[in-house]
Amino acid sequence: MKTKGFILAIIVIIIGYLSYNYMYQEHRNVLEEKASFSMSSIRLYSIFNNTSTESHREYLNKIIEFDGLVNSINEGLLVIKPNIVCKLDSNFSIANLNIGDTLILKGRCIGFDDLFMEVKMDNVSFKQD
Repeated sequence: MKTKGFILAIIVIIIGYLSYNYMYQEHRNVLEEKASFSMSSIRLYSIFNNTSTESHREYLNKIIEFDGLVNSINEGLLVIKPNIVCKLDSNFSIANLNIGDTLILKGRCIGFDDLFMEVKMDNVSFKQD
């Protein structure tokens, strides 16, 4: 009887350990990941604006590097022409940016908003061209 309880306790501990490791995985570091795709902002927007949802899946949750002009600046958000909304990584500041600056950006694509016709990106980092 004691061995059954001991084996059961070990199984519960193993399941708990595996569950903990699964739920609390390390976060994805977009800054260090290599970009899966590299293109202009116009090309990125046209891919989402003109193609079917099957091709959208190819780009979802992928790291994309693109270049473009700053269209507007809000706190923590950049809008790149033609209509790409970028939520900046917390390590980057928009203090030295101006509308019309050319940037090379890298971030994770999280989809296309059909209502506002926007490509959504998050964890975006940039370097000025």
